[in-house]
Amino acid sequence: MPPGFRFDPFMASLEKLIKIQPQNIAFLPFRAITGAKDSFAALQDQKEFLPRYRSKIKELYEKHRATRPVVEGMRPFIKERSDFPQGNNVIDSIILAIVYGMLADLGLKER
Repeated sequence: MPPGFRFDPFMASLEKLIKIQPQNIAFLPFRAITGAKDSFAALQDQKEFLPRYRSKIKELYEKHRATRPVVEGMRPFIKERSDFPQGNNVIDSIILAIVYGMLADLGLKER
């Protein structure tokens, strides 16, 4: 989470996790993924998703030069991957935090 998010070290850590083949993964406080096959699939999904997410954030920021339109533009991108109930503002706070952290990592916002 921001403001300390660093994309490259995060991706390197993700690679290390994939290599050690964990049996379970916990995303506290949200949920846990159990079983080696499902854990691998979740890690692999993040490895493929995060670069696309980062690219989309950069594209939106370069177009609008403001955080709010980036968050608005990312909302459908993230909500389609979320099982948070409709109307739950927790996911909106998470989207804002992740967008801001990514913008800071890209050098587009201050940490």
